[in-house]
Amino acid sequence: MKKREKVIALVILILLLTNMMVYSQVKHLKQDLNQVHQLISNVENRFNSIDNHINRTLNNIEREHQWIIDKDYKIINQNDAYKHAKVSMTWMLRELEKGSQVSVLYGVEDQETREVETWDKVEAIEKDGLNYGVNLDLSYTNNYVLQVVAENNHGVKSEKLQEIDLYDRLIERIEIDADFRSMSSDKAEYRVDISNFYRGEEQLKINSAKANIYLGNQLLEAVNLNDEAEKDQMAAGDVEFWTYSGTVALKDVLQDKEVYDLEEIHRQLKIKVTLKDHLGMEYKGESREW
Repeated sequence: MKKREKVIALVILILLLTNMMVYSQVKHLKQDLNQVHQLISNVENRFNSIDNHINRTLNNIEREHQWIIDKDYKIINQNDAYKHAKVSMTWMLRELEKGSQVSVLYGVEDQETREVETWDKVEAIEKDGLNYGVNLDLSYTNNYVLQVVAENNHGVKSEKLQEIDLYDRLIERIEIDADFRSMSSDKAEYRVDISNFYRGEEQLKINSAKANIYLGNQLLEAVNLNDEAEKDQMAAGDVEFWTYSGTVALKDVLQDKEVYDLEEIHRQLKIKVTLKDHLGMEYKGESREW
């Protein structure tokens, strides 16, 4: 064997041995990483178990210190106009000092601050044992907070009973999703999706809807969704869907501008959706910034 061939064979042998050593090291490193990963998973599981145990303990402590230990309420629509609702509320007290007068304070929750400024008071209906109830006539234009109060010669005891969000229930049944899907210097493509969980009540279905496309304060396009939208409904869930896809031209608007920033133009584009149900209540939605 020539000297050159011997050198080549030696180099190949060295490379093979090096590759075998590297492979072995990588294999061991992979095994070590798997062990570390398993160790981390075990630690995470232990932490999760401890966290769950702490939460259960805190919940049990909280329940043990709650004065109101059981509660339930029913909302009965009093008329087809969804103006007022009769709310029947029942609850049970853990204990009650002898001679106490039990009543309910209820107040309208401010829609911005979520605070109650003024409270009204009504006497609770005594049932068997420590079970009580109350019947209230409330308005669908408001959200309410209820408290139970027990008064006697020694003082006053109170605890929050329930939040009854009549207004939110009515408003939040409708979901409006409006977004631009694509934009260029010539046009902008957009889509409007409306979902209405009308609960099988015809008066809660959509009566009219429109979508206006704006560039800043300039109205570019007005769409009557009653005529243009595709409509469908899910009978099982008492849900109706309105969908519309459109394109608004930008070329004519931009040709009047000598200099413009296309990104800024796109940021100024807005879709504003307004709809009304058969009650005459109005609902609004707006697209997010592009």
